[in-house]
Amino acid sequence: MRVLRPVFSCLVLGAMAWTGWWYAVAIGQRKALEAWFDERARAGWQSEHGEIELSGFPFRLERRVPEIRLTDPEAGWAWAAPVLTIASGPVNPTEFDVDWPARQSFAVPGERVAIKSDTMRARLAVRPESALGLVEASAEAAGLDLTAHSGWSASAAAAEARVRARAKDAGYDLALRAERVTMPQPLMARIDPLGVAGRELDRLV
Repeated sequence: MRVLRPVFSCLVLGAMAWTGWWYAVAIGQRKALEAWFDERARAGWQSEHGEIELSGFPFRLERRVPEIRLTDPEAGWAWAAPVLTIASGPVNPTEFDVDWPARQSFAVPGERVAIKSDTMRARLAVRPESALGLVEASAEAAGLDLTAHSGWSASAAAAEARVRARAKDAGYDLALRAERVTMPQPLMARIDPLGVAGRELDRLV
């Protein structure tokens, strides 16, 4: 038993240290998110969200941001979602997994689009610096459906996008892919006025 006591003490101290580290990172990440929203508001945006919730202890760090509304009046777009979930590992907080809700909306002057999806998620890696330069980002969606207030619609069974920083210069490589895509009718009328191709495309790369 005496031999086990030091081992048990080390385990307890390790657990306490890990708990302290997790909560320190979690609180820091929540403050960083709140600061980002505050900065947008000071820049003249509509920048609203509910109380940021933290979960995932002990091996994940999840930030759940409810009731998001962002509007950039200068660029002229607005985005709203009931919730956004951002997850990362506590030992590598510069890599994020982002999950979007099944329903959200995006608007530009004169148009609003309702966005529905079975799944929509992204993975983001940034450099550990104050500017948080992008290293790599990928996003994928399944069962994607877009319905505009003006009447047009579009959909895709699956869609994927990847952006990766190039090592040789300051540029980025971009890759896009989509399957079973239904294009908006006004757009297809311009691309294919005779209606030969139809609205559904098997694949876009």
